[in-house]
Amino acid sequence: MSGLKVITVWDSIAALSVSGLVIRDIDQVTEVWEVRTPILMPDVTAPLELSAPTRRSFGQVSNGAKKDVSYTLNYIFTFAPVGSTRGIKDVISSMFAMLALIYNALTESDALTGSVNINPRITSSGVIVQDPSGNDFYGLRLAFDVEEFYEV
Repeated sequence: MSGLKVITVWDSIAALSVSGLVIRDIDQVTEVWEVRTPILMPDVTAPLELSAPTRRSFGQVSNGAKKDVSYTLNYIFTFAPVGSTRGIKDVISSMFAMLALIYNALTESDALTGSVNINPRITSSGVIVQDPSGNDFYGLRLAFDVEEFYEV
């Protein structure tokens, strides 16, 4: 019985390599940060949104019937502490350049295991986010919509 592979997907994302970015796994997120480098971390306040499995064929899964499951992994991308520059204009270009690298790493990687497909998107309405300790950062809230084959 294998069920959902959400932990495997979190681990795979954390194992990606993006120059200048620290990528955390769900069990590496803490509330105490000495952050001076960009970080991509699961949003521990709302890490997962799960949908019901979608039937792709008739019968029981144990007899070979196919089902897919979709879920969303929520992440926080912290780029630079608010107040560390003269304002957003000093970091916006670099921040979105790194966002493009994150997007490319997620959509072009063959190393992501556990999922069939992953689609990143921005969910924040502004460019200031908080880390788990409540510190303000220039950054974005991201969502990774994941599809996987459901096996039991």
